[in-house]
Amino acid sequence: GKGNFDSKLAETGILEVKGLTRSFNKMKEGLKNYMEKLESEVIERKTLETEIEVAQKIQKSILPRVSAIFQRKEFDIYGELFLAKVIAGDCYDFFYLKKNKIGLLIADISGGGGISAAFYMTVLKSTIRDICLQEPQNPAKALAHVNRFLCNEYKVGMYVSLFLVYYDLDTGIIQYGNDGHY
Repeated sequence: GKGNFDSKLAETGILEVKGLTRSFNKMKEGLKNYMEKLESEVIERKTLETEIEVAQKIQKSILPRVSAIFQRKEFDIYGELFLAKVIAGDCYDFFYLKKNKIGLLIADISGGGGISAAFYMTVLKSTIRDICLQEPQNPAKALAHVNRFLCNEYKVGMYVSLFLVYYDLDTGIIQYGNDGHY
């Protein structure tokens, strides 16, 4: 009753008592193994939960913040990510392409999310930003470069839907491109 499954009962007495004692000894051994396995699984689960919490903090930390450079009279910008799961392959981003031109991104990795989708989204987000800075005139061309790069470098079979906007503050012209589905 105290959880000490190490002691073994002596199989003595009449045949029925010996059989019952043998069954108790087997049951104790099975319970001991089960408890050890359960304890190991609890430790693994706690470790995984801690890793997921850290991944969630990392995912939130890579989202852009509205800093002083985005507080201008020409526009207001705000972003917030609401995840359906603890961690997912969703993201948004905004960044300057030039002094008076902004890139805006909304993206989602298909497949319901999870750690792999969140990790891939991090790669995708930085890739898009880098390529947009090299191709600041046309978001559709930038996305074509992104698509070729990801297909050649990362053969992971993940499907991405995204919407990319270039907003020129001087002219008020908005250009956009999308990948995946509408």
